[in-house]
Amino acid sequence: MAFIVGVVSATDNQIPNDIQTAVVDALTKADLISFTDESEQSRELIQTVREEFTNITGQISDYSGSGEITSDTAGLLTDYIQLWDTLLVAYDFMIQGGDHKLKGYDAILSNETNRYETGLQEFKAAKEMYDNAYEGLNNTQSLFSSFDVNTMSELLPDASIPSLVSVNKMLFRLRDTALICQAYQDFCSAEIAKETSGDVNSTEVQEPLNAATTMMKKLIPSPYVGQEAELFANITFT
Repeated sequence: MAFIVGVVSATDNQIPNDIQTAVVDALTKADLISFTDESEQSRELIQTVREEFTNITGQISDYSGSGEITSDTAGLLTDYIQLWDTLLVAYDFMIQGGDHKLKGYDAILSNETNRYETGLQEFKAAKEMYDNAYEGLNNTQSLFSSFDVNTMSELLPDASIPSLVSVNKMLFRLRDTALICQAYQDFCSAEIAKETSGDVNSTEVQEPLNAATTMMKKLIPSPYVGQEAELFANITFT
């Protein structure tokens, strides 16, 4: 699981034990989320954890209303839950994007007559999911800017604290992955136009093909999709 820093410790708990236990249990489930396999199970886990976070938020409100925790503590805990919930929504989009991207690969590498039409649809859907994930993660910047990590570490000594550094790295990954999905879309569009017109030198073929080639070459230095871009560029555009 990404986006966390090491577990921290403190000697005094300032919140009820049931809230601390509920948060740790929810994050233990979140740690099982995978971006590479068992996507359906991972998405179910995301939904489960988000539902548990909703329940925890209700508990926090109840304790705050009864005066058992201060409004400041309740606000910080709620911000923490909101931060994790935002990350989980982004995870969900990322998993969906990966599924569509894989289907796009399978389509263009198949012998189906409509492989490029299918590939175009799947890579378009993948890019949309990655864009949604990027937007969601980018929105955490404001949450992190006002988030008191030290106090949060004291309140929940056994819980993981999201790391802005890791989130920023994932933003770069999402950006590059969305761009390579766009390049695949352009490639599919070029192949569709080639099949339709039979003229490889037509504008309808060359414009998207050149756009795909240019993008793939720009992405070769990427630490996230560079090898994929280089391999595809070498095989397809030479």
